[in-house]
Amino acid sequence: MYPDYSKPADLVIITVNEDTTPIAAVPVTLERPDIVKGFKKAALEKSGWSANIDPSFLSGDKVTIKAWAYNPNTKEAILLYNVHEIVLK
Repeated sequence: MYPDYSKPADLVIITVNEDTTPIAAVPVTLERPDIVKGFKKAALEKSGWSANIDPSFLSGDKVTIKAWAYNPNTKEAILLYNVHEIVLK
């Protein structure tokens, strides 16, 4: 989403650990009625996204997956709230 929550982000970029090199970029197109209800903004209906990550990008014992809302107009990426830690065996 844009910082003012007026509309969904255009893309979500996925990074691993502290490296900011994108390993995936996905469009924001899935319906999220919970977001519409929570923010009381119909414009946020398609705020959802889903990403498949190539396992070759995941190495070591533990990785941290980060998702960033990306605005191509301003070329800014804003870290989304949920950061996921994955333990690999």
